[in-house]
Amino acid sequence: MNSLLKLRSVSCAAMALACVNISYASDIEPNSNAAAASARHASLPLRFEPNVGQIDPSVDFMARGNGYTMFLTPKESVLVFGAPAHSASDAVSKTAAKTPAVLRMQFSGANPAPELTGVDALPGITNYFIGSDPEKWRTDIVAFAKVRYAEIYPGIDLVYYGNARNVEYDFVLAAGADAGQIRMKIVGAERMAVNADGELVLGVAGGELRQPAPLIYQQGTTGKTLVSGSYVLHGKEVGFALGAYDRTRALVIDPVLIYSTYLGGSGFDQVNSIHVGPTGDAYVTGVTSSANFPLQGTPSSAYGGSQDLFVTKLRLAGSGLTYSTYIGGIGDDIGNDIVVSGAGTAYVTGSTTSINYPVVTPTIAAQVGGTDAFLTKLTAAGNGIVYSTYWGSTGFEEGTAVTVDPADNAYISGNTSAPNFPTQTAFQAALAGGMDAFMTKFSVAGNSIVYSTYLGGAQDDRATDMRVADDAAVFVIGSTTSANFPIKSPALQGSLGGGRDAFLTHFSLAGNALLYSTFIGGASDDEALGMTIDAPMNAYVTGRTASVNFPTQVPMQGSHGGGATDAFAIKINPPGSAIVFSTFLGGLGDDSGHSVALDTTRNVFLTGSTTSGNFPLLLAFQNSLGGATDAFVTKLALSGSALIYSTYLGGISADAGHGIGVDLVGNAYVAGYTESINFPTTAAFQSAFGAVRDGFVSKIAETNDLDLIFADGFESQN
Repeated sequence: MNSLLKLRSVSCAAMALACVNISYASDIEPNSNAAAASARHASLPLRFEPNVGQIDPSVDFMARGNGYTMFLTPKESVLVFGAPAHSASDAVSKTAAKTPAVLRMQFSGANPAPELTGVDALPGITNYFIGSDPEKWRTDIVAFAKVRYAEIYPGIDLVYYGNARNVEYDFVLAAGADAGQIRMKIVGAERMAVNADGELVLGVAGGELRQPAPLIYQQGTTGKTLVSGSYVLHGKEVGFALGAYDRTRALVIDPVLIYSTYLGGSGFDQVNSIHVGPTGDAYVTGVTSSANFPLQGTPSSAYGGSQDLFVTKLRLAGSGLTYSTYIGGIGDDIGNDIVVSGAGTAYVTGSTTSINYPVVTPTIAAQVGGTDAFLTKLTAAGNGIVYSTYWGSTGFEEGTAVTVDPADNAYISGNTSAPNFPTQTAFQAALAGGMDAFMTKFSVAGNSIVYSTYLGGAQDDRATDMRVADDAAVFVIGSTTSANFPIKSPALQGSLGGGRDAFLTHFSLAGNALLYSTFIGGASDDEALGMTIDAPMNAYVTGRTASVNFPTQVPMQGSHGGGATDAFAIKINPPGSAIVFSTFLGGLGDDSGHSVALDTTRNVFLTGSTTSGNFPLLLAFQNSLGGATDAFVTKLALSGSALIYSTYLGGISADAGHGIGVDLVGNAYVAGYTESINFPTTAAFQSAFGAVRDGFVSKIAETNDLDLIFADGFESQN
């Protein structure tokens, strides 16, 4: 079979980036099935594997495409066409000498040790069982869709990505960066010239490679503005000559929906919580009254009662389910919160009125009160229950939050009105008022408790969220109307500020003492609804406030927006004694923050609901309120004093964000409910509204339509 190696320029994605396109054109016409399979394979993202010992140690990342292998090292990229290669050094070995072409792209005067980072983790793993020595086997390798060379030149990043046929790369220039720094040295080219069409022509073994004239533009508020430019040869190196452009323009980061999907059936469905798993899969829980809620590979495919809880795991692309199951009995069962361990096992808590809620090796085997809390742990595959237990006593109980420590002990917080709620080595052993919060730590097996305690004062106290630090000390937030709520000095705020205040309490490792505990609020009502912590144990809290004097510090928005409530975001230092930052977030309507998450650089992501037509926006993919109430998604800078982006998310009816998570590369995952028939969807598992109310799950990424983008590609001619 005679094959022609082609490397041609193709148009790519919304940023008009150019690609290296590598494909084989055969003189044998493929059948339609083979062609379709080939097309499907070609559309898959190129998988960049980090080197964990499976290849030459000089290589940081490797990718294999149709007819080529690519190696990325700190000093160069190596592209080998033809027979598969196994290391960068193979590219010039006798074995690899038979390949049609080998290109090494090096960057003169560049950072000699740029940081190479995998971006956008891909589903699936790669294993290498080579040879008989198990010590040399490599398993569970997670690949990435992109690799970024950070600061390869001052103010300039280099990003590689593509698919089975295409290798794409961008030069990404920050505002003020000097494009004249870029000098590409292409080793393996026998000759090099710029032709009349502005193409860079490279003579290589087996053919001629052509790199199209550079496409250069700036992104502005009115769209893309082309910038004139051309290749310039400096001996054996290639650079760029540019026309006039705005060197002061700031970096533009645009959020886009990667996927967005309804999740529901013909009844009432609502997502209450989301957790992003270790490989970027989204796990959600909530409540459904739909007998036709979407199920997949479930241990329970039968609808149990008037309302069941559900647990659903969405695949990375959002267009399918890994598993989805009902959990419940003959009563009302509601999933309020979900957390996922590093092993991929999901833990769920909420409330149940079912006398036959499923239990496995329980701490409490039977329903005690009319409404009990519960804790259920699923297998990693989602096809079985590891353990499941009621939790409560003769009064009312609900579980509102669940978390898990590195040793796989699960913790739940919630609310109880029972004077005989089960306690053990408690900080507070007795009910103090009509409704108290509680916090309980379970054994790894789930069939006993390590400690359990009330938390509250003489009035109404309710826990809404919790987190556990790596040392297994627990943080709990909520709201209280109790002037004698337990406070531990040095408290940020030692007394109740209004009718209802938020609270933040940090328990000791043993759960029987407080490290700190504080009110948070102003002269009116304030509620804390979502929280997270970072590694140094700063606490980040969001919620809603009606107080015009809610405490602020270096705020993004320094005053109340004017509606009944504003959302807020506050960061409190590890001792609990000072505010790092605190800001209002809202407009003239009602605004409420429901959930908060962090990326790896501690930027702050928030979601909630808003009725404000003037909600603070920046670089929004939805610029106006869609209906009476929309969800919002906001990303704050590390300082808390500036927006990175902020957008509405919703349709013509009521929509609200209840949970948010962030993966390792900064994509935000938002979940909640929608009553809108036109809720924005893309790449959806379920693209049509079910009925009444549906859950939704949306993944938001940031496209780097940066100040200046060079688009480069190759074309081969024999």
